[in-house]
Amino acid sequence: MNISQFKRLSLGSLIGFLSLSALIAIGALLSGEFGSTQIKVILTTLTISGASICAMACSAFIEKRGGSGVGVVGIICAAVAAGLTIGGIWGEAGNEIYWKTAVTTIIISAALAHGLLLLIPVLPSAYRWSQGLLALTVVVLASLVIVAVWGEISVAGYYRLVGVVAVLVVLLTLIVPIYSRLGTAVPRETTDLTLTQEEGDVYRDAAGLRYRVTRI
Repeated sequence: MNISQFKRLSLGSLIGFLSLSALIAIGALLSGEFGSTQIKVILTTLTISGASICAMACSAFIEKRGGSGVGVVGIICAAVAAGLTIGGIWGEAGNEIYWKTAVTTIIISAALAHGLLLLIPVLPSAYRWSQGLLALTVVVLASLVIVAVWGEISVAGYYRLVGVVAVLVVLLTLIVPIYSRLGTAVPRETTDLTLTQEEGDVYRDAAGLRYRVTRI
């Protein structure tokens, strides 16, 4: 299966599972029965949809920029995160380590998908700093959140730092697409210039303008 086929499969899965979630929710509301099974099914379909979105972002990066290594890692992380989450939902896992591991894989998967998606545009050299800074802040934010999950940090200053980094990520997420548009050059119209030799190295065009032509 090539990347294009994988993208189509991921997109089809996303649409299918979102539609299934909507149908289950509608059926539960109309029937008046909204129990734990319906909730588990909806959470499962939403989990698979989220994993599909992350996988599509990584596969788009592989297709456009050729970064197969990190892109494949992102796809694997999305699959592992979905598997752990679905296993926890249906197995009703109460183990703290299990859920911390699942949340960690979700954070890594989301961070890779977010970062790689915004590394796809090829920016002019003057603007590429924004993509590098974005990648750095995404890594820092993901690391801070993972540390908070495992360390169960309760210090308010730590979460203020997380908030500051999150604001920078949002800012750069908005800046990169803008720079992408600013760097899009408008193609110049080209016209053929037909010259007729007048004498020696002097030529004349159709409008009568004269040119001196020399070999470079």
